[in-house]
Amino acid sequence: GFSIEMAENNIVIGSSSQCVVMSIESDFTELTCMTTAQTIGSDLVFGLTTDPATTDTDNTFQYDINSTPTVTGITPNSGSSILRTDIKIDGTLFGTDKNDLTVMIGESECIISENDVVTDIEINCYVFGPTTPLLNQPVTVRREGYGFAISSATFDFVLEVTGISPNQGSLLGNTEITITGNGFSDVPGE
Repeated sequence: GFSIEMAENNIVIGSSSQCVVMSIESDFTELTCMTTAQTIGSDLVFGLTTDPATTDTDNTFQYDINSTPTVTGITPNSGSSILRTDIKIDGTLFGTDKNDLTVMIGESECIISENDVVTDIEINCYVFGPTTPLLNQPVTVRREGYGFAISSATFDFVLEVTGISPNQGSLLGNTEITITGNGFSDVPGE
């Protein structure tokens, strides 16, 4: 059995990788842990260490590139920092169950609605920006049972100017103008 104290259950993969214990069943016969990122490699043997004893098992877990989802592109790659932006993410191994996917753009969730299309190679979702412009926000996709996708895609939440009024004025200045749009800071000068 496993210890009720999750800190006492240290799962080691290979020689140094950690698998962080997330939960332990009430009858102490099953635990769930989250693997850390690794490079492609051979089978890695699980060893369960509990103080004071160490128990090694013959069970293995393999980090496999063929089981790793991949993001290959995002359209568009920029959108409003305030308004809704509809996004299409291309890639591989996304699956077709919307409930298995979590898509984040920086700290903002890209929401997959009931009407959005999800295939093994495409995710459609929408995002509302963080209210201020942010550039180079990482696009992360997590598929339940598979983990995080390989992704170098980024998205820019940008300031949007929709109008200037008046659109002309004196060469000598002193014309007050109004700029309308989205994503402006509430701090003058930013």
